Amino acid sequence: MRNDTEVKWWRSIYNSIILKRCTVQSVNDVNDIPTMQIKYLKDVIKIVQKLGLYGICGNPPKGSSGILFPILGSDSNLVCLADDIKNRFKDLKEGEVVIGNYLTKSFIKFKEDGGVEIHAKYITQVAEDGDISLSAGNNIINSAQATNINNPLNVNDNVTVSKKVTATEDVIGGGKSLKTHIHTGGTIDGKTGTPV
Repeated sequence: MRNDTEVKWWRSIYNSIILKRCTVQSVNDVNDIPTMQIKYLKDVIKIVQKLGLYGICGNPPKGSSGILFPILGSDSNLVCLADDIKNRFKDLKEGEVVIGNYLTKSFIKFKEDGGVEIHAKYITQVAEDGDISLSAGNNIINSAQATNINNPLNVNDNVTVSKKVTATEDVIGGGKSLKTHIHTGGTIDGKTGTPV
């Protein structure tokens, strides 16, 4: 059994170590300064400030590994940077970056060849304000069921449709209504006249 002098000596050695490993117990992400409860030295539990990188916010789940940074070398003023290492995105190629949710596997991947992949169970909203401009060699939309557009659609080039087109109200071609136009001149060789 260690005596008090020996325990104090080991604590002084440990406290002189600048960085320490810890395990996340819980996170409070509600306040202006987020905090987390962490455990280190097997049974020491503390509430510390949660650090993050600008523009990237996350709530590491219980059991995540963390690195403690004692401000001015004091354990009374610790901050923590944590990551859920076992559930991280794996097998990234050199230069690739992934931003996402480890647990749901929803993510944005910036690929090594300059491409971008977006994976999500669903997308609730893309943009609240402003326009979306999409430029590509070809735009291919594969939808499991249907693609719904709830506002007017303007197309400034030819349209080719491989199957039927259905309109519930009317179709206007060259200013002529398919629903209300009339033909004049009776029939010529069994054909109606030009619509007016």
